[in-house]
Amino acid sequence: MPSVRWRFWGAIIIACGLFLAQGWTLCQTLLTWPDESGYLHLGALVVTGRVDLFADDQPGTRMPLPFWLLGLTQVVGGRNLLLARGVCLAIGVLCVVLTAIVGRQVGGPGTGALAALFLSTQGILIGYLTTATYHSLAAALLLGGLALILSSRQPVSAVAGTAVSSLLFLTRTNLWPLLPAMGVIAFTRVRLWPAKIAICVAIAAVPLTFFSSDPRHAKVLAYVPLVGSIVERFGFHSTLATTAFEPTAAGRRMHAIARVLRMYEFWVLAALVPIVLLILSAHGRRAIAEATTQTRTILLLLIYLAATQAILFWDRLAQYGAYLPSWAPLCAVVLAVLWIEALRHTAVTSKTRLLLASMLTFLLACPMLIVRHPLKAAANTNTIRQLEIAKREFGNLIPAGAHVFLLGNSMPLYVAGIDPYVRQIYSTETLAAIEDRPVIERHGLWGLREIDLWLGSDADYAVTERDLMARYRTSRPIPIARIEAYLSREFRYVARVDAYPPFVYDVYRRTRREYPDKTSWGTGASTEAATLLELTTRGVGVAARPTVGRTAAPGLAAQFDRHVTVHLSYRMVQAPPRWRCWPAKTVIPGGESGMKVFNTSFTLNSEEGTEVTDITKHVRDAVQQSPVSAGIALINTLHTTCAVFINEFQSALIDDLKGLAEKLVPERGGYRHDDPRFSDCERGNAHSHLRAALLGRSVALGVNNGDLALGRFQSVIFAEFDGPRKREITVQVIGA
Repeated sequence: MPSVRWRFWGAIIIACGLFLAQGWTLCQTLLTWPDESGYLHLGALVVTGRVDLFADDQPGTRMPLPFWLLGLTQVVGGRNLLLARGVCLAIGVLCVVLTAIVGRQVGGPGTGALAALFLSTQGILIGYLTTATYHSLAAALLLGGLALILSSRQPVSAVAGTAVSSLLFLTRTNLWPLLPAMGVIAFTRVRLWPAKIAICVAIAAVPLTFFSSDPRHAKVLAYVPLVGSIVERFGFHSTLATTAFEPTAAGRRMHAIARVLRMYEFWVLAALVPIVLLILSAHGRRAIAEATTQTRTILLLLIYLAATQAILFWDRLAQYGAYLPSWAPLCAVVLAVLWIEALRHTAVTSKTRLLLASMLTFLLACPMLIVRHPLKAAANTNTIRQLEIAKREFGNLIPAGAHVFLLGNSMPLYVAGIDPYVRQIYSTETLAAIEDRPVIERHGLWGLREIDLWLGSDADYAVTERDLMARYRTSRPIPIARIEAYLSREFRYVARVDAYPPFVYDVYRRTRREYPDKTSWGTGASTEAATLLELTTRGVGVAARPTVGRTAAPGLAAQFDRHVTVHLSYRMVQAPPRWRCWPAKTVIPGGESGMKVFNTSFTLNSEEGTEVTDITKHVRDAVQQSPVSAGIALINTLHTTCAVFINEFQSALIDDLKGLAEKLVPERGGYRHDDPRFSDCERGNAHSHLRAALLGRSVALGVNNGDLALGRFQSVIFAEFDGPRKREITVQVIGA
């Protein structure tokens, strides 16, 4: 009937308008997250051929189709988060239309229209569908394939729908269980064996092509139960253990389920009301028993999906609500079916119909007003505008082409045209907690060796996210200690970028050199004019003129002539505090000889019985505060049960050191110092004294150009053997 058709499409237009209005608002008010940053940043690099998602420098845990789609938006429109979200919003509008079509195929025009309204009024779901990730693409492929399969019983429709659904394989690994389910649905729609064979081919073609095209694609199977042990033979391993993945504790699973139900609370209520009404009504129970094949198909598909996703994410159940949007439109269809049946079989009077209609309106309106999205910023906060401000700040601080070390969300740097090391883009979780080199090198992670390479010599700038650094000090203490050691030794704090809350970044610049636009280095072009370059080394600026006719390249002193002007350029920099120190400084004039003596001290509070700490930063700060530019620094602990020594501060080596101390000097060795017959010591800490005696309580280091003379892998290390205690360490600098 024409009037029914017009009402159906009119409802779809209203639903699309609601979705578009909410979606555009959320596009501008939602915060970004590491998944979105990874898809956009890596997507642009993938489309331009600069990155292979399954190469050794990538984890290879995500399928490529969303990277291609979102990367294409960035290649066409530039580095623009709002553009990518706008494309996903448009795909989300398509999902609204497809939801209505599937709903009409299942229960008629009324069901289709109501399904579209359920989808277009669920604010938290719209938020996920409009982020620049895979959700809207996956939902569109699922609904498009289902609409084709249910459109008719012609073999062409079933095969085409299965082929569209098979693209879900390239979208997200957790959606792989959908492929056999869609194949079964397509099988039930055809009778001829050639059509069934064609459906099997359509299902298998994409996975077979994917795995046969490149052996490295097997990397993604390392996370699949049972199959993971097979691909381990080829060097592909799960990185969950290496990255300190913490599964949801058994006692927290009910809390995680409650959290998901709270996120979608109005849909939960919208499901309970018609279910209760249908069960209590005789007509409703009969309607349930006589449900159509299409209704049962959608309901079984939804139950199957919910169960398989719960199994897949059993160890991360708290994140279940964030994975639901890919197949949530099926929930909207089932809700529409339930409400249409409830209105048809239980609303026998006008008052009952009015009451149910009021309840339905309430359940449709509330999720538009109450959006419990975890990425939603404060009211009226335009996060896109904040991102633009952060973009300008990073652009002013870091020159184009600089080598940048990053620990944090890469989105602000990406839109500013800054590319950190490619292993740091994929996710903030790629920093290894365990130094398993085969896994790190093959699966796109980075660890201590990469930190030494990047922060030790290659990086011009370092950018760290404060909250992430604080969190990783607990889960990844050794890498974070190494990073902080390099930042204190090799870099100078430049600025804080907090224009894009809650992400607060600290920016550091290497103190040994300061380059102009790095894209000009190493090009082989000759320099006809004398260009002034400034190289800054811990407060000393060196102005040098490159020899005419030679390439100006950093770090190559041979390319500069003999005319060098040295000038002092001290700058006070407010660095983020990491330790509390109480210095007591003394400067003793050296008389006519020019010799100076500088004394200071700092206090450490140990927390464990045996504890090893890198104190290079504190010693370096003391040396740099002294007026001595060349001399000797004496570092001494004023105690007898702790030690100071020089070595590499590396997690495995520290564990070996602790093991060696325990082996050489056991805690209970029958020592006379612990025996009250021979000693008045009540602590029973002879082992602490002996271990400290083996390592020594002081070290002497050279001071050159106002800084410690340490090798690349050398650190000043403090070892506590009788903690927890409050320890004082003195630093005396002697020289001129």
